[in-house]
Amino acid sequence: PEYAEDDFHDDILDLKRIPITANLFDFEFIATDLTNNKSINNRVSLELQPFSKTALEFSEVQFANSLKTSQEENTFSKSGVDIIPNVGNFFNKNQNILGFYAELYNANLAFEENEAFLIDYAIYPENSTDVINNLRHFQRANAASVVPIAQTFDIENLPSGNYKLILSCKNRLNEVLLSKEAKFQKSNP
Repeated sequence: PEYAEDDFHDDILDLKRIPITANLFDFEFIATDLTNNKSINNRVSLELQPFSKTALEFSEVQFANSLKTSQEENTFSKSGVDIIPNVGNFFNKNQNILGFYAELYNANLAFEENEAFLIDYAIYPENSTDVINNLRHFQRANAASVVPIAQTFDIENLPSGNYKLILSCKNRLNEVLLSKEAKFQKSNP
């Protein structure tokens, strides 16, 4: 995000979306402090799996500190939504809104044209199959090649712990066709 010149923020946030094909990559990050010319670097190997061009698939889940309708396209916008990412999967005691963004691909091939289906998203304790604090919502969607999912949960009363957000795509018979899980932590002392 862009800040006014006199605003103080202790975070640095930049986002780059690079379209690449599935493969094995080495990613190197180098940061230099321009005041003393000291640098740090880190290298990781990333293996990107190919997405199917025909099967129903969820993207990875991007946790967000903020979601809002885009006024104009910018670095943080995707599918008409400005997504300020939560760089990890940790929400501290002051972060009471859990936002997330994901996409469902190939629904136009899995369902009939204009056929409605359901996307269910809920929060569960890490080792449980029971939704916690009624944190479950549904989104009705129509078949399309890309279905964006941008939602929030109020997690102010969520106790400290490890959790999982589960997204599910369901047909008219309420059968789960596909699920995606993303883990996160909440600190709420």
